[in-house]
Amino acid sequence: MAVLLIYTNLFVAYEDWFDNYNCPVNCVPSKPIGGEPKKWLIVNLVFILSSYPIAIIGLFAFTRGKWMTRRESIEDWDDKNKNLFKGLIIHKPYRFTRRVLLCLWHFAASEIFEVLFQIAWFGLGIRWVVEDRKRGHDIMSDGEKDIEDTLGFGQLVPILLLALPVMSFLEACYCESMPNDRLMIDY
Repeated sequence: MAVLLIYTNLFVAYEDWFDNYNCPVNCVPSKPIGGEPKKWLIVNLVFILSSYPIAIIGLFAFTRGKWMTRRESIEDWDDKNKNLFKGLIIHKPYRFTRRVLLCLWHFAASEIFEVLFQIAWFGLGIRWVVEDRKRGHDIMSDGEKDIEDTLGFGQLVPILLLALPVMSFLEACYCESMPNDRLMIDY
């Protein structure tokens, strides 16, 4: 999945990706990668390359176990060598660097970071949808804009599908808050 995301992000990073609405996708790769699409390519690559490996490591018991063992050995080495440079000139910079890296380590491994990361992805997705809609409206006539703004079956189904995860979350919260004897249904 990450390979597919990287490939599509490379494909949409061509200079004229946002400017050529009247040609098929095949004519865009004749231009070099650059401009605003290249900036978004870099943002997407940072997000993809920083989130996918972490998610894959935690997904499987084998890799998660190996990572936890490796992490413990790093922490043990750090505890043993905490005072390694004591008395030397580099002791204070080492302690400062160690504290900064540990703070970054703990923040990157926290649930708060994961939630903020997902909010950033979601926010960028909303921004891109709004920008694409605005760009499309810029080349439409007023009649086409009115037709596009009407709400029909093709627009209602995706909205309802987007509501399904929210409904599942609310149902899970509701079931957790109820006593177990109320969840049993007597026939």
